Amino acid sequence: MLAPIVLFVYNRPDHTQKVLDALKNNPEAKDSELFVYCDGAKENATDSEKEKIEETRQVIREILGFKRVSLIESQINKGLANSIIEGVTEIVNKYGRIIVLEDDIATSSGFLKYMNDALEIYASTKKVMHISGYVFPFQDTNKKYVFFSKPTSCWGWGTWKESWSFFEKNVDYQIEQIEKRNLWEKFTVNNTFPSYRDQLFQNKSGQISTWAIFWYASVFLKNGLSLHPSISLTNNIGLDGSGEHCGDFKLEDNPYYNIELADTIFVKKKYYFSSIKENKLLEKFYTEKIFNGKYLSTRDKLYLFRKKYLF
Repeated sequence: MLAPIVLFVYNRPDHTQKVLDALKNNPEAKDSELFVYCDGAKENATDSEKEKIEETRQVIREILGFKRVSLIESQINKGLANSIIEGVTEIVNKYGRIIVLEDDIATSSGFLKYMNDALEIYASTKKVMHISGYVFPFQDTNKKYVFFSKPTSCWGWGTWKESWSFFEKNVDYQIEQIEKRNLWEKFTVNNTFPSYRDQLFQNKSGQISTWAIFWYASVFLKNGLSLHPSISLTNNIGLDGSGEHCGDFKLEDNPYYNIELADTIFVKKKYYFSSIKENKLLEKFYTEKIFNGKYLSTRDKLYLFRKKYLF
């Protein structure tokens, strides 16, 4: 049985249409159930904003090309984090496995086969808790394979009921555990991706309200792993200032964007969990492409973080 696809949308009809059009190009789409969670308008929403929400819902009502489409419309604004947590929990508990997309994640034609193959092959491997369809464009290669890494990715992903049962949105506990076990260096991928730590503390202080960092922290604290493709099968087409928690990049300047996606990735069972080469290349990519190689020492970064966020 193919895993159900869950799509979360809000007020971007054009992005939503592009995501659905790309997803329909997957041969497995016609045999897949699609659940679409539509968040409601904010209390102070303008008429124009409400129109965009309705336009987005109309896109879903008219969609064809799937085995079945279920539209779940919220009358209130839950926010993206709450919508995703509630929706994923509801569907994965019912079906046992899940494929998750948001309204700005466009997929290649091989995305659903890769996701379903991986969810089937690793269903009984408890250490593997997350399947990622996205990977940073971290290496110049045409080789198509899978590898393991600690961090999760929320740009097209999947998991199982048992793995998701460990999800916890408990920032105080997670920060406490990482500090108590002296794991900040590993959590930030050998200090090359400090944003992972930033996001926890920014959620703690109320600067942001997100969900994906808590999923990564939950997997990390269970010593779980994420399966990644060597070449991405998804792109984030929403890094244009149109959504929440999104930057506004020109395509040529966007370090997250994969110019070409893999048409398919063959998944086979790997009986070892070490992917040293790929993780070293990712660390190099984080340093050079995302954070421009400008780092403080570990001690200085921790000091500034404590000073800024702990209270």
